[in-house]
Amino acid sequence: MKKASFGRRSSAAGRNTFGGSTFGRQNSFDGNDMRLSRRESRGMDKKSLLLKPGFSAKKKSASSENLSAHDPKQWLSTVKKPVNQQRNTLVRSTTSMNITGINLVASTPCVTPGLNPNLPGINSSYKNRRLSSESRYSNYGGVVKNRKEVRPLTEKDFQQTAIHKIQNYFLTAPNATHILNNGSMKPMTTTMFTDMCEYLLHKLDRNQVLNKSKYMEELPKIMKKYYYKGKVDKSWLITVNASHSFPQVVGLLLWLVELCETQNRFNVMDTLYPTILDPDESEDEDYEQTVEFKMYLPFLLNSYQVESRGSGKPADQEFLKKQEELLLENYKKTLGIDEEALIKLEEELNNHKEELDLLNDLTEEQKLEEMKAMKVALQKDIVNSKKYIKDLQTCHGEVQEYISKKKDERIFQEKDIENLQRELNAVNSCINGQQITQDDKKIIEEDIISLKQDIQYEANCLEEYSNIVYSEDLNVVDVRLKLDKLFVQYNKMCAENIVVLPELENAIADKNVLAVHIRESLKEVDELLKTLKNKNVEKLKEVEHKIASIRIELDSAELEYNKLKKIAEKLDPEREADKKRLLEITDRQFEAKQEHENKLYEIQAEIKSINLDNTGVEVKAKTEEKNNLCQQISEMEEEKNYIYTKTFNALKKHREVIEESKELVKKLSDQQLQNMQSIKSSIFKN
Repeated sequence: MKKASFGRRSSAAGRNTFGGSTFGRQNSFDGNDMRLSRRESRGMDKKSLLLKPGFSAKKKSASSENLSAHDPKQWLSTVKKPVNQQRNTLVRSTTSMNITGINLVASTPCVTPGLNPNLPGINSSYKNRRLSSESRYSNYGGVVKNRKEVRPLTEKDFQQTAIHKIQNYFLTAPNATHILNNGSMKPMTTTMFTDMCEYLLHKLDRNQVLNKSKYMEELPKIMKKYYYKGKVDKSWLITVNASHSFPQVVGLLLWLVELCETQNRFNVMDTLYPTILDPDESEDEDYEQTVEFKMYLPFLLNSYQVESRGSGKPADQEFLKKQEELLLENYKKTLGIDEEALIKLEEELNNHKEELDLLNDLTEEQKLEEMKAMKVALQKDIVNSKKYIKDLQTCHGEVQEYISKKKDERIFQEKDIENLQRELNAVNSCINGQQITQDDKKIIEEDIISLKQDIQYEANCLEEYSNIVYSEDLNVVDVRLKLDKLFVQYNKMCAENIVVLPELENAIADKNVLAVHIRESLKEVDELLKTLKNKNVEKLKEVEHKIASIRIELDSAELEYNKLKKIAEKLDPEREADKKRLLEITDRQFEAKQEHENKLYEIQAEIKSINLDNTGVEVKAKTEEKNNLCQQISEMEEEKNYIYTKTFNALKKHREVIEESKELVKKLSDQQLQNMQSIKSSIFKN
């Protein structure tokens, strides 16, 4: 039996402590969790008292997965892979260790503070211990290799997401917002970089200290402790804001931020001793929560100590039996189970064993039936495949016949081609061997001369016609340009007046007058323009009547304006009189105010000279007089302000009325002139 200690233990067995292995000594309950559930048996629903396994071998422990995920040296491998896959990587074996039923040494989950950066003691040097990481790797055939940076630090999308994540962490973390420059990393400076690194390292380990003056020497050593695989060189640590060094800065800060986030999410107790739930708990209505794992801790610790000694003494065996009895008593106390319930549980367990044997037989029968069904299906497939082969053979014969026919046709066509070629050669030889007489030659020459003359005459005619056509084309182009300009002017006028006359939208014409459909549309446009002309003549008459009425209104407005002017001239002396009154009132108020102030000073002097105890009544009287005087002063000031505002508003209203009347007269006259001009221009154009 292999001995185990706290310093050196099997990592694989430790990770499978709760998922796929048994403890050092199995207790009377076989390491099962106490839980009550409902099940269907023999077609009836009954309450089962059988204990369901809380640490089943079907599920792997959540603690082992969490620890392996957070362990920085998780990439161990007991399986060799090709060279191209092993390069710069450390691989973790995924093969589960099926060790159920074997009495192994009890082992705890593999959690070494020196190897896990999320647990305390990361700065303590573990190289001088008896168990190093290299010895742990050598036990399982793992090989440590320097893994290079695989993150795309130079890509803009990755940089933006990383910067956003870092900024969000510093904005949400306590006492970290002041490190950033208005909530942003840019522009990056050495002080900001060192402050950010110091804050993150302090979050990971309180004892970690970063000397800002020597950060270029200390940061590479510190990042090696945290297994950072990127570059940490002095070349970019000196100039952190340079274009070549900023991606490395972002990668380093992102690494530290992700470590801090995983450390915040990581809980040691929840990882080591999780509450393992029943996989069928969602289907079970009467499901009860499992007994807490803390009840197992005393038994596990004591059994681990006994088994770690490796001595099979009877005293140790008796000690373990006592521990099992104590665990049984704890179960009874926590769940309230008596001996009768245990007897019922044993009976139910025997019944379940019998049912399990029956189920094994049933599974074999089911397998046999499945094999028979597979046999029938295979026979059907064989028959279908034979039919398919026959069809292929018939198709092959038909294709062979078609190929032979095409070969015969090709031979026949080749023979026809040879015959035609012979005929062509004979015709060519006849043409080449022809003989012509002198008379025939003269006739042919005369025909050639006459044909040349005709050709020359036709060429001269063509030149004359082309010149005529060219001149006519120039005339046509001039006429077309003039016509296009007229059409453009017409369409422009329609567009300008389309707001006043919406009917002009249908009066817009196309330039291509030669088309038949456009000629027909031009006729419709002419009719529409005639109707619009008649309407405009009627509107012109109405406008002239309106202009006459407006002129009458203008004359009346001028008369009113003259009247208002005379009234304003009459109001001028009244306004000057009001100003004089205001000045007199202000002078009176100022004099009264000075008198009241003098009286106040006299009263204050008298109050100071007289004893306060004997002259309380006089003081009250004086204060009342003072308050009355103040009220009178305030009333006089309010009256003065009221008179001033009243006169000012009256003058202002008078001035506004005069200006409005002037503007109204001008607007009316201008508007009427514009309307008259637009109507006249539209009428003359039409």
